[in-house]
Amino acid sequence: MTATDNNRLAAEWDCQRLLLAFYQAIDEARFKDVASFFAPDGEWHRAGAVVRGPAAVEKIYEGRSTDTRARHIITNLVTTAKGDDVASFSLCITFYTAPGGEGVPTVPGPTMVLSSHGDLVRLDGTWRIRRKQTVREFMVAA
Repeated sequence: MTATDNNRLAAEWDCQRLLLAFYQAIDEARFKDVASFFAPDGEWHRAGAVVRGPAAVEKIYEGRSTDTRARHIITNLVTTAKGDDVASFSLCITFYTAPGGEGVPTVPGPTMVLSSHGDLVRLDGTWRIRRKQTVREFMVAA
């Protein structure tokens, strides 16, 4: 394996860790941390709107309950280095949610299944989300 291969693999691994940490921050209601994963010019296309920049990402979580249990199960995660400081990604999300409280909640199944893809950029040695599009693939019937 060449040094170039090692650099590519290291970048792709770092990008995967970034994306997993992003969803973990959402699940743990660390919303300020969620915003920090975006580049200053980062865009999140979600729920029919475009959210631009970390401050706008943080704003969408204002007032959100921190006691709701949420879990994003991430699968089919593929990151591809496109250069030293640019990468793309795609992934699948199975999303579960339940009211907070004591004990382990019982849920009938996932709330929805989503897909996400986009671009990442390395700024000052740290990977950030430059563009992220999230699409609802399936909703659970009521």
